[in-house]
Amino acid sequence: MARDESDLEQLSSRLMQCLGRIDEEAFRLQTREGDHFDFDEVERITYATDELVEAIDSMLVVAPFEPPADVNAIVANVTAECLDNIDVPIVQRHTLCDTDAEVSAPASMIQVAVRRALTLAASSLVAGSELSVSTRTAHGAVLVEISALGCHLEDGLHDRVETLRAFLNDFDGSCTVFCEQEDLYLVLEIPRAMVTDQGDPA
Repeated sequence: MARDESDLEQLSSRLMQCLGRIDEEAFRLQTREGDHFDFDEVERITYATDELVEAIDSMLVVAPFEPPADVNAIVANVTAECLDNIDVPIVQRHTLCDTDAEVSAPASMIQVAVRRALTLAASSLVAGSELSVSTRTAHGAVLVEISALGCHLEDGLHDRVETLRAFLNDFDGSCTVFCEQEDLYLVLEIPRAMVTDQGDPA
């Protein structure tokens, strides 16, 4: 994920700085003339070594447990918000699966993905259009299916879809979008377990 990559880059940079200072002080000790013992140099090496240990420890800290995200609850809440912002009369259908729809991806990221997909579909709606939202489970994933029937498709649809796909990829999800005449269909596939999970053998 992008946030994890940023943290790793910062930690890597900090490790390299610590190692550089240790190497510099060690070189000074090796090239020092005479028998004078420089306590300041030893203290600087100790300080840099302590920083190095602290940086390594921070890389080993286990992230706090985050409860599974309930896709059904997220879809229900985001759909309600979306409908409040639609200013044309439409037909709305809303069906959530009866089975467990929890996934390991952060709830905040699922909310953003569902909101983006619904906003994309809603932007094409016209008076009399039909917006359908449903969830189901299949093959170790939760699917969010959105359809906008009888809509006016926008020219920039492709670019917005690619942005949505890229966002879903951040937590191992995927997005399938296709159009048929004046109908738009979106399917978000959210895996129950992320590849980066500690319990995942991958």
